[in-house]
Amino acid sequence: MSWILFAIGAMWLAEGLLGLFAPEKVRGILSEYFNTYSVRSISIILFILGGFLIVSAHASRIPLIIVIFGSIVMMKGVGVLFLPFRWVDGLLKWWLKAPDLWYRAWAVFVLFLGCFLLIVRK
Repeated sequence: MSWILFAIGAMWLAEGLLGLFAPEKVRGILSEYFNTYSVRSISIILFILGGFLIVSAHASRIPLIIVIFGSIVMMKGVGVLFLPFRWVDGLLKWWLKAPDLWYRAWAVFVLFLGCFLLIVRK
């Protein structure tokens, strides 16, 4: 299960680097995704990702923190699914119009999480 933590950590690391150095590219990718797929489809992805984190928590040096991360990601997926559509759509539109500084700030956080997962896996 350590490979799951590695895969998610590497994905978040790549996402963080892309957001840090090319926020306009991230905005384009998100815009294209949400123009192609339903906003609600992200809830399934988040729920599965959170489940993977929880299942692979025992393969880390601090499983409680990984379970907490996984639970937060799963709750985010449930929230996207059950919140009123206008709220989710409004938040998405706000995020797609956010300045590059916001994308870069979020990218630093995601970069930190990716590095964290790569470091704490056994």
